Amino acid sequence: LNFIFFRALLRSVLKNSLTTFLFPLSTAFYIFNYNRAVYDLIAKTIVVKI
Repeated sequence: LNFIFFRALLRSVLKNSLTTFLFPLSTAFYIFNYNRAVYDLIAKTIVVKI
């Protein structure tokens, strides 16, 4: 459970800081497969839309 929480927290922190501080470049971070962003790759997470 702590491992999952750590990954989610890491993803959230990376997403917010990259979007805030690198706003013009944040759209270029979605070039990867399946619209995964850089922070998803770093945190090794996958977002599932239900």
